Amino acid sequence: MDFALLAGQCRYSRAMSKAKRRAPIAALLLLLVAAALPGDGAAAEPYPIWWSPKLELDSLDAIDARLARPFWDPSKDPTGLPLYPEGYRQEDRQEARNCVELLALRERGYFAASTNDINLMWHFDVWCRAVAALKNAEPATQSYLHDFTLDRNSVNYLPAMVIPRPSCDWLCRQQEANVRRIPLAKFDTEFEITTADGLRIVMGSSFYRDSVEIVGRADFTQDGLEDLMVIGEAINVEPAPTTLLDSTGLYILTRGEAGQVLTVLNSHQHLCPDYECTPPYDEPPALRQAD
Repeated sequence: MDFALLAGQCRYSRAMSKAKRRAPIAALLLLLVAAALPGDGAAAEPYPIWWSPKLELDSLDAIDARLARPFWDPSKDPTGLPLYPEGYRQEDRQEARNCVELLALRERGYFAASTNDINLMWHFDVWCRAVAALKNAEPATQSYLHDFTLDRNSVNYLPAMVIPRPSCDWLCRQQEANVRRIPLAKFDTEFEITTADGLRIVMGSSFYRDSVEIVGRADFTQDGLEDLMVIGEAINVEPAPTTLLDSTGLYILTRGEAGQVLTVLNSHQHLCPDYECTPPYDEPPALRQAD
């Protein structure tokens, strides 16, 4: 936010005399304000809504226009992303040309058919939903993660569920870790951090290149607490040909006290429908129950 600087000109002697007269009054005002604040004065101020420039959103008033913006230049390609209901019949094909159309079709159960289109669908889906989530965002009045950044130490506080996987069983194990607040660093020990710049962390493993990126800070659940909105992505690095899909997910993270492992809110929404989780689990070792 830009703040205007007010400048005035006066002689040095006059400024000094005024400052001396006003000093006792200023000191009294500071004492009165401090007494009225509940604890730290900075903590009483609301935490404003913040979003990443990658959302390509000029202002909160422009959300609808952003959602209606075409995915690509219609003058060069007038078609949209092809989606189908169950059965993938060609006569039922619909095309999504922007976020509004995509989210509406996804709500009705439409899905892409080819590997490339599925990856595109998930990519657009999470970024569209990130923009849409800001419609219900509010400034937070309290925060235990306002200074939380994605540095190399953040894997000790990130929940394992922010790394999306295509396996329904593995999602169940991530859910268990989320409930028990087992951090990513303990849940998955076979990765190497390659980039960590505060807003985004990238980790490499044998099969995937994983990344987590902060794209929003706000109170997304109307409970007064500041939450993080992050996008997790797992890109398959297996040599071609392969049938594995890239995975992308949108997550709202929060915590209720300083130093606590973050948790994914509404984590059950990230599980596979109609798939039953069957804890307890012995793998990975972090999930093993103590005797």
